[in-house]
Amino acid sequence: MKSLKTHVTSTKIKCIVLGVLLFVVLLLFGNVLIIGERLQSLHPVIGWIFYLLILLGFGWLILSPLWDYLHLPSFPASVITDSDASPDYRVCQRIARGLVCSEALSFDQQLQLRAALEQKSDLLPLLQEAFQGPVQQALDQTAYRTAQGVFVACAVSQNTQLDALIVLASNIKLIQRLIRLTGYRPSWLKIGKLYLNIFLTALLVEAIEEADLDDFLASFQTTPSIPGLNIAVQSLLHGTGCAFFTLRIGFITQKYLYQSSAHRNSNQIRRQAFQKALPILRKLVTENLTRFPQEVKTWLSRYGF
Repeated sequence: MKSLKTHVTSTKIKCIVLGVLLFVVLLLFGNVLIIGERLQSLHPVIGWIFYLLILLGFGWLILSPLWDYLHLPSFPASVITDSDASPDYRVCQRIARGLVCSEALSFDQQLQLRAALEQKSDLLPLLQEAFQGPVQQALDQTAYRTAQGVFVACAVSQNTQLDALIVLASNIKLIQRLIRLTGYRPSWLKIGKLYLNIFLTALLVEAIEEADLDDFLASFQTTPSIPGLNIAVQSLLHGTGCAFFTLRIGFITQKYLYQSSAHRNSNQIRRQAFQKALPILRKLVTENLTRFPQEVKTWLSRYGF
């Protein structure tokens, strides 16, 4: 009875995720047609160039990750990293074959893993060492670098739609890079949930950027206003928010890759991702303030930011 109830709940979740994703796709498709018609009214060639760019972007952003996922097995790393793990040798083989070309491993580690595959020796210790060391570090570094790029791009950009597009594209490619580093993928349901999170995040970014923060910032201003200060602070806040969303998506993806379904709790995973992202976000913002013009940095330091 319990398994039947769980199956029904899982089916409902799949239908909801699929329905929302389909709605978002139709919404984007409708916007593309509207923009294309307007461009064609200016000149037919401009319209066709726009459609061609959209097709290339769709292939790079959607089809390329899906092609990767279709050729990767679905495993949680817990089948080898748990203290009581005793996976079948064929499972270890499939994981090792996906990991052997991963950029997370050094050249010597790749050679060692390839030699173990050829000699059919015990793979479990090598895989445990890889996933608890270099792979985990590579996942964290990839999420950090992506969030770093998003922070700078969204802080510099003053366009709402462009910021939402940056967050959308960066997070989709982030998931693809994280999955490539491990050599396997989460279940299709988890991938669907991640994509749904990304689309909702992009919409949230757009809503946040449309909010007027001038009155909010003015409430903290106790000295004469400095020209351009509010713009600089708004840019920093928007960049920080977008970077936080990116870190959160990256860490949720890691949890899906490392934990089996039996050990997953969606609310707990979101809380853990939030707690892990906050200290890293502070480090990211501090390090990347040097990328902004020197005068902006001076303004922020005067007001304790």
